[in-house]
Amino acid sequence: MYFDKDVVKIEDLIKQPERYFAHKPKKDDRKKETLKEHTNLAEAYFLKIFEEKNLGHCMEVFEEKYFDQLSWEAKNLFRSMMFGIVTFHDFGKVNPYFQKEKMGHEMPEAKKIFSNSHHSLISAALYFEYFMGKVWELDKNDKKQLKEFLFLNSYLIAKHHSDLDTFEKYLKSFEDEDIYHLIEMLEDQDHLNFYKKPFQCSLKRQRLGKAARNLKKAARDRKSRTRQILFYAYERLAYSLLVASDHYAASEYMSGVQIRHFGGMEHMDEFCRQYYGTELYHGIRKYEQEKYLKEKDLRKEENMNIMRTELFLDAEQELKKHMDQNVFFVEAPTGSGKSNLAVNLSFQLMKQNPGIGKIFYVYPFNTLIEQNLESMEKIFGGSKVMEDIAVVNSMKPIPMDRAKRKTDELQYYQEALLNRQFLNYPMILTTHVSLFDTMFGRRKESTFGFHQLANSVLVLDEIQSYRNSIWTEIILFLKEFASFLNMKIIIMSATLPNLDVLSPGLENAVPLIRNREKFYSHPVFKNRVHADYSLMKKEFTMEDLLDHVLKQQNLKKKILVEFIKKESAYTFFQMLQEDGRLELPTELLTGDQSILERKQVLKKIDTAGKQGMILVSTQVIEAGADIDMDIGYKNWSKLDSEEQFMGRINRSCKKKGAVVYFFEMDDPRHIYRDGDARIENLEYTLANEEMRTILSEKDFQKYYKSVLEVLKQTFMESTGDHGIEAFFATKLGLLDHPEIEKRMQLIQDDMWSMSVYLCRKVEEEDGTVVDGKEIWNKYKKLLMDQKMDYSEKKYKLSEVRSKMNYFTYTIQRTVLMYSDKIGELYMIEDGEKYFQNGRLNKILLEGKDGTPDFL
Repeated sequence: MYFDKDVVKIEDLIKQPERYFAHKPKKDDRKKETLKEHTNLAEAYFLKIFEEKNLGHCMEVFEEKYFDQLSWEAKNLFRSMMFGIVTFHDFGKVNPYFQKEKMGHEMPEAKKIFSNSHHSLISAALYFEYFMGKVWELDKNDKKQLKEFLFLNSYLIAKHHSDLDTFEKYLKSFEDEDIYHLIEMLEDQDHLNFYKKPFQCSLKRQRLGKAARNLKKAARDRKSRTRQILFYAYERLAYSLLVASDHYAASEYMSGVQIRHFGGMEHMDEFCRQYYGTELYHGIRKYEQEKYLKEKDLRKEENMNIMRTELFLDAEQELKKHMDQNVFFVEAPTGSGKSNLAVNLSFQLMKQNPGIGKIFYVYPFNTLIEQNLESMEKIFGGSKVMEDIAVVNSMKPIPMDRAKRKTDELQYYQEALLNRQFLNYPMILTTHVSLFDTMFGRRKESTFGFHQLANSVLVLDEIQSYRNSIWTEIILFLKEFASFLNMKIIIMSATLPNLDVLSPGLENAVPLIRNREKFYSHPVFKNRVHADYSLMKKEFTMEDLLDHVLKQQNLKKKILVEFIKKESAYTFFQMLQEDGRLELPTELLTGDQSILERKQVLKKIDTAGKQGMILVSTQVIEAGADIDMDIGYKNWSKLDSEEQFMGRINRSCKKKGAVVYFFEMDDPRHIYRDGDARIENLEYTLANEEMRTILSEKDFQKYYKSVLEVLKQTFMESTGDHGIEAFFATKLGLLDHPEIEKRMQLIQDDMWSMSVYLCRKVEEEDGTVVDGKEIWNKYKKLLMDQKMDYSEKKYKLSEVRSKMNYFTYTIQRTVLMYSDKIGELYMIEDGEKYFQNGRLNKILLEGKDGTPDFL
């Protein structure tokens, strides 16, 4: 057991604890829940989660890495202090004012009533008062190390009903008068057992004020980056456990919902049976037995599936040699079967590490989630384990097991909401943005699922697609989180930077493809697409591009044209439609379109066959769609993007004459404004002949060696306010959550766009017609319903919002003549008039120069 049997109990702290109440029922005539009952239930949930998630091992790792020769007595106290967070979290409800105002419970014998019904800060003060004496009795070294956790843990209690702000602000309160006035009032309560009054009040103020000032001062120089991250991760883990335990306990009393399982992989054997029974897997194992590691000349191999199998087996063999490591890199060419590889590596890690109990598959785009969910359905569809796979993003409603629908609707919705809030699913498909919100978001709801990261497999796809100004922070956090929380992290990409360069002093990641040249230099990957730079000239117009594309029509090929600016994509698509020479069917694909519209476009690409087609797209096509085109046109941008785009051309490696023409219509330096070294320096783009050679040879390590050196000089070695040192010392060290969230934001807020809801009728894949106006009215009605149970309302809102995505579009910020508005979402009732042939005409909607034509 991680926690000692002598941990503090509520009955040791207060006389007759059954006299105080924590909750009362909303409607029925059940008895009020006593403070003791709620506390004991929250403690029970805390221990259940702690045990199921194997957090004792994680905390032992933390103690070893963080503390400097902590005595056994101090270590036991540290553990008791951690458990004390949940014991004390609602203890402030002993306040007679809370009992009277919130519980309807008069306590006339109470000496004083402190007129504040907000119990969290009082609970924090009680916690601090109880453990302060114990910490101050330790020897100097132990006391110095545990003091910060005395302050930190009480801060978490104070914030357990609100969003996280800054630890520094809380420390400053110990230099003010208010906190001591509160403590003095608490000491005068006869019903509390534990006050020994170890100090005179003036001495107490002096010592605590000094301790708080020292903690702030020491944030700059007391810790290495490792200890800074560990301190932050401990805070987030402890807070996540506290709010989870509190929510589960409160829900059990309020609605009778008992959470018995916390998202662990209970059906691992069935997952493996299903996967290992697939035809694809059998084929790989047959090849392994008959041909793998046998002498052969792979350079002459023309079957891409053979090379995919070789890569699959190479990665698996390397993984088996390093099962004790935490972070792995998979650098593999586009089209080499990374999705299948990821499933196998995840299962191998779980089989060889019994403590691992969860899998996260994390993607940059929602479209990739949809694509991989379809792959999962092919493998696990029809099996009960499909119920264990959940999509967690803004596009899907809260997952619910309708086969287990309870008679009690309230319990049904409550359980579904709790499972969604706290990520109680064995296998999760989500986005990088959602994951980073769990890791770095300041909202209370953001932290709910942080404890679920412990003892999990985390597969990160295309992490380099985000701004490289925070790559250093990303790899530092990931490595330290993995070490502390026993996470196994697989980072995959066709253009994967060696992020070890940005994390010196930490254990290097294990590359699972040791012989990258075996694949990147192989003809089936290297030579399947030819790059043509003849269109990269300064005087190249949209009309020139139109002429060039239309001349390809007689080849009856599938042509992909990508722009880096949405407006350019819409303009070119409109020009194609209006040109009398157009013979091929033409489609448009952008990030603005709904999931339904994107699915319809992708289906048309799959069925285009030999007649050919033209697809005009934005960069959403690069990693957001599994398509196979014949000819490509692309506005140059980052070298990573060029390779990702080329991966959409001749993906099957069965076509002759596949080519990508690069051109310049829009200057990427005017599009990317996030300080990305890959685009700000032209020497790292196709404007440089050397980069063209690197793209041809697939030598991305050479490319990234230079880019990473720039990042080191710009961010790692910078001594300014935006450098790594300043961030870790002044922001992370003092747990400045608004600034941490801002720093680790993957996508910068777009202040120049707005969301518009266009009412019309659309048809789903199964033929069901969805009326946008009806969905809008249903959404409004739900928002205004103040009587519906919270959990039922949250679920029904998630269902409606998933349908609202069919009608919501992003346009340039402008003045609109709208029919209705909810928050920053503008509804236009006659939305159909802005569509032509089923496609949104953004030019018609936004008007010339951003002025809508209907004003």
